[in-house]
Amino acid sequence: MTASSTQAGAAGADRLVDALARLLSAHTGQPVTRHETHISWILLSGDEAWKLKRPVRLPFVDFTAVEARRRYCEAEVRLNRRLAPELYRGVVPVTGPVDRPVVALTDDDGAASPAAPALDWFVRMRRFPAGALFSERLAAGRLTADDVERLARRLAAFDRDAEVQTDPALADGVAREAAKVVTRLRELAAARAGPAPGSVVDRIDRIGDWLRAEAARLAPVFARRLAAGRVRDVHGDLHLANAVVLERNPAAGATPAPAPGEGGAGAPGPEDPDVTAFDCVEFDDALRRIDVIGDPAFLSMDLIAHGRADLARCHVDAWCEAADDRDGVAVLRLHQVYRAGVRAMVAWLGPPDGHGKAGRYLDTAERVMAEAGHAPLLTITCGVSGSGKSFAARRLIEREGGLRLRSDVERKRLAGLDPLADSKAAGIDLYTSGWSARTYARLALLAETVLRAGHSAVVDAAFLKQAERHDFGALARRLGVGFRIVECRADPELLRRRIEARAATGRDPSEATVAVLERQLGFVEPLDAGERTVAVPAPTD
Repeated sequence: MTASSTQAGAAGADRLVDALARLLSAHTGQPVTRHETHISWILLSGDEAWKLKRPVRLPFVDFTAVEARRRYCEAEVRLNRRLAPELYRGVVPVTGPVDRPVVALTDDDGAASPAAPALDWFVRMRRFPAGALFSERLAAGRLTADDVERLARRLAAFDRDAEVQTDPALADGVAREAAKVVTRLRELAAARAGPAPGSVVDRIDRIGDWLRAEAARLAPVFARRLAAGRVRDVHGDLHLANAVVLERNPAAGATPAPAPGEGGAGAPGPEDPDVTAFDCVEFDDALRRIDVIGDPAFLSMDLIAHGRADLARCHVDAWCEAADDRDGVAVLRLHQVYRAGVRAMVAWLGPPDGHGKAGRYLDTAERVMAEAGHAPLLTITCGVSGSGKSFAARRLIEREGGLRLRSDVERKRLAGLDPLADSKAAGIDLYTSGWSARTYARLALLAETVLRAGHSAVVDAAFLKQAERHDFGALARRLGVGFRIVECRADPELLRRRIEARAATGRDPSEATVAVLERQLGFVEPLDAGERTVAVPAPTD
């Protein structure tokens, strides 16, 4: 370590940050807002954010050397441009004396080689408006199911292009990292001041025991998913403060939730916000090279910790559908409990005023562990087009959890089409008895995958024939799970209006027309006496 890096990285660190804040304020003529995390300082100045890595050594990172900070700054920009290229402008050197630093404030060419030895390095970013973070929107009561579902689809698309990892050591990487976190948590809890530290240590021990048992049970699943290409170089640190809504047209406001009879938003329109993630892990490749479900597991865990299990369920459901990955829910809860431990550790490593958050994350870990013991349930919808099946299914997911399996999506997937594709333009008539049989067979296979993983399944399909419903009832009996039919119905004239309105948006996977509805009304088979015992009427007028 050079003398200049020693000066800037240790005793002079706070002086340097103060001097840089003065420099930025003089440049913009505006006050600079300073934020601090356990590993970074962020200076907000005008329409930009300037991020410095603190010269710290922690159990999981070492930023004490200035060259290490440069290397990690460059990695941060390169890796985060995968998901948020519009936010990351480059790496900028800081030179000159500590009290009078020199920064190329208008150079937007990325990393540069300074003429003098660098004191430190900035990550230069575009500043987004206050209130744009998921954490801020949630606190303000403005985070919606649409927001978390959009992020889920963005992540699923990102995951498809992320670099596949084949190192066999990564198969049980989450188990090793979880063990490290539990060990560190135990040390922090034993050393912390406060009442009854032993009880906290006991809780951590129970969480650690559960994680070890789950990791051993799921070892074959880890190996299978590694072989299937489901371990990739992804984000690795997706909590609520690392997800953001960037409004394309703020005046347009939030996208409304779907009304009964609508299937939910599809691709965003030009007025919809851009939802993405930033600030991924750059200091440890192993923390990014994980099972792709690790990112939605992290965000959903954080939503649960903040009292919004409904949004957590929507996020996981949307990701699993967009990624076509229902097998991943087998390891979802293990990832959630592990990530709850990570956030508890970060809370205890941070300033004392944030230590209370650690207990909340331990509560969350225990809640997820308890849910793992609940018996799953198979629910099917029943009703003609426009009767509100997708609306009811989505609300069930928000309220009870599980995964939604939509016939309109899986039908097109079988045909090699995107959910919003026009099948007729592709020369395919998907509304035939042959396509329906294939679709119901796929739905049954997916439902069995989800149920065997210990999660409930909500199958969103018409189920107009008794034989189709009986097949799924038999599946529930074979797997030893509960079975329920949600019977959706509405006035026929309202059904026709809903179908016409849905078709006009072009943002729903369903291609059912009024003509399809009329055919359905002619051959729908009513529920028999046995089905009535497990049916829940759902009028959606």
